[in-house]
Amino acid sequence: MNKFLVCAALLTAMVLTISCGGSSSGGESYYQECTYGAHVCKYGNSYYCGYSGNYLIWQLSEYCSYGCDSWTGKCSDSQSSDSECSSGEYKCSGSYSYSCYNGYWSYDEYCDYGCNSSTGKCNSSSLNLSCMSIYSCYADCEDNACARKCVDNGSETGQRQFYAMYNCWTDNCSDAETNEEFTDCVYGNCAKEMKDCGFTVPDGNDDPSDPTEQASDDCAEGLFYYQGSCQSPWGKKWIVTFVDAKVTEKNADGEAWDALGGLPDLFAVVKINGKEVFRTNEGSDSTAATWNEDATIDFSAKTDKITYCLYDGDAVGGDTSSDMVSSNDEVGCWDHEFEWFSLDKVTVTSDVVDHFDFSLEPAW
Repeated sequence: MNKFLVCAALLTAMVLTISCGGSSSGGESYYQECTYGAHVCKYGNSYYCGYSGNYLIWQLSEYCSYGCDSWTGKCSDSQSSDSECSSGEYKCSGSYSYSCYNGYWSYDEYCDYGCNSSTGKCNSSSLNLSCMSIYSCYADCEDNACARKCVDNGSETGQRQFYAMYNCWTDNCSDAETNEEFTDCVYGNCAKEMKDCGFTVPDGNDDPSDPTEQASDDCAEGLFYYQGSCQSPWGKKWIVTFVDAKVTEKNADGEAWDALGGLPDLFAVVKINGKEVFRTNEGSDSTAATWNEDATIDFSAKTDKITYCLYDGDAVGGDTSSDMVSSNDEVGCWDHEFEWFSLDKVTVTSDVVDHFDFSLEPAW
């Protein structure tokens, strides 16, 4: 819980956004957000620090077609050849969406509600983050703009619970000078508000720094226990690892897997809303396959349909891997279940699948 004090400091800074101004005499501004003449990359474009009336603020300098150089704060002149792409493609880079323009990736737009890694485009509406997800997002921020966006992405209930917890923190614990003092104070004074948000709060006999003292079975619905607290799994990145699988000698029709009587070439796939986002290599002529292959995938919203599928890669007439995925080659697909977030390993089975093992691990 050593992020409590960081989070509280960010919140205080948001409220006091104009507390560091000077006088208007001698050409000084009432409010100084930046140093005059400096450049910085914001939202994929170049911004410079200039006066707006009596205020020094960041202002748009130039839209960057080839990205912004984080060292100079100015637009890059070109992209390297390894960034070439095909027209019509989109991709996400952080909270930015890029589209393919004339064979190169070009900044498209900043995503107010996050970028969907499946489509490469911005989400159209709020992610409806829970209180705990707002907190997790907030505590990782380094500036007020990021912190404010975390709150904006929260659901109405999430925002209400988050501000109730924050108000309790500031009303009771604003004088704390260390993380330890602040943690002890908020546990002692704001237990209800923190439980409403999704935290597991130890009783007076427990050591709050010891995660073994905190129960993992009292998380609210829709939250899972991780790193000492109840958290939302959505709006975060997960490492999906396909481990292995084994199937029966014959397919569901009691026939050989391959047209010529051969054994299957098994591979695994993750789909989000019907679109493939990760695929393993194929096994070779065997009823068993071991992959141990992983990918980091953005689980953007709980309304997304996440599916884990096992396929036989032998499709008649198929010359490429994309030709091999058809309904005839599907061994089995399983829709994501919430409790899988808390398991060390997920095992699914069917009439023809002895086991299909994969795992989900937080990437934050």
